[in-house]
Amino acid sequence: MLKTVRIRHFLDETAPFSCLIPTRFADVDWNGHINNVATAQIIEDARTRFSDWMGLLTPASAEVRYLTASLQVDYVGEAYYPQPYAVHAAVSAIGTASWSYILSARQDGRVVAAAFISYA
Repeated sequence: MLKTVRIRHFLDETAPFSCLIPTRFADVDWNGHINNVATAQIIEDARTRFSDWMGLLTPASAEVRYLTASLQVDYVGEAYYPQPYAVHAAVSAIGTASWSYILSARQDGRVVAAAFISYA
């Protein structure tokens, strides 16, 4: 049976890393809010910016090979265009052969999505 882990901790501006990612009109679905796929893409963008900020995308890190083992996104609230996403990120766990990130995406102070990402 597949085990589901719900993300219960939401980061804010006190997180070690934060970035603003703009929304696009093309991200709006027929319900008038930002589509879940667009939100997942914004999480991916923020995850990459966080990895770069930590130095994992530099030429010196090219010798270190890792892969995304899992990525979970919880959609907590509706998001709207044209407000940007404020994404906050932190390392949530470090093991001997893996590590994890947690990210929270907010609009106007409201949490709209949270993600948990594991690497191996």
